[in-house]
Amino acid sequence: GLEQVTRPFLALLTALHASFGGVTEIRIIRQRVIWAARIGTGDIDTIIAALMPVADHPRHEIPHGDHPRSGEGNIYFTLGAVRPDGDWPTGAPVRRTKSAAKNDDILEYPWAVVDVDPERSPKDRSASDLEKAEALAVAQAVAAEFASHGVHVARADSGNGYHLLARHVSAPGGTVKQAAGAMKALLHRLHGRFSSLGAKVDVTTHNPGRIMKLYGTVATKGVDTETAPHRLSWLDIAAIPPPIDVFAALGEPEPPDKRSGTKGADRAKTQPWNHETPNQQAWRASALSALDLHLVYGEWLTGKANGNGWLECR
Repeated sequence: GLEQVTRPFLALLTALHASFGGVTEIRIIRQRVIWAARIGTGDIDTIIAALMPVADHPRHEIPHGDHPRSGEGNIYFTLGAVRPDGDWPTGAPVRRTKSAAKNDDILEYPWAVVDVDPERSPKDRSASDLEKAEALAVAQAVAAEFASHGVHVARADSGNGYHLLARHVSAPGGTVKQAAGAMKALLHRLHGRFSSLGAKVDVTTHNPGRIMKLYGTVATKGVDTETAPHRLSWLDIAAIPPPIDVFAALGEPEPPDKRSGTKGADRAKTQPWNHETPNQQAWRASALSALDLHLVYGEWLTGKANGNGWLECR
């Protein structure tokens, strides 16, 4: 993963950030402790070596002065280009810190990323295969919506869900703050249209200092089990599309429904059938034909339908 995926991705990312006069921050989080390094285009070998596992299995304890490797903690990268800081020379070793990059440290907003995560209970564990499939269905629907507006994305596997990455280029005069505001509106719009009972578009990932899972490293949420395993994150670098003004291409967000005063996100919660995939619709029809719902629910049914295969209850 590190050699096949992480290395080429970091080569692309650091060059992109350098083109804006910035650097790339790599961040490792384990049990709420943070380690970080800031790298440039010439530091790829150094950071790959720093993330490479040093044992056959993840270590239960990290020795003093060392840091977690892939599989021992969750590893992230900054989407935005980070302002160079004399106290953080590029190429410096990974170090424990409380002063990771913040929103004001971002020079440019070069990505529009949609993060789709499955609903899990409890939330502090990895996703099951079925839960991850729910996230894939939502991600595919969002990608199809983007494509209908001429915005193509690369679909990355975050380990537990999916990222849709588009290379964004702002219009002349556009600021980081404006791009973040447009991304916030877009995420809420997508959440209202495409989030389902099983997976949702994360509406919090718009801030300039946002970090994302570093592709090619292992997602280590919760305990590694057979049903909720730690998985390798992944991205096909060749699938990253050319830059585009994403927000201009997708247009302005739709206004709230004035008739009911209910926003799209709230409607989606009460109408989960709105964006079912054909496979989900077929499964629902098969289930309804096999179950004697009248025998099960009896007097609770009103006799009316409510949506695609849903029956209204009192």
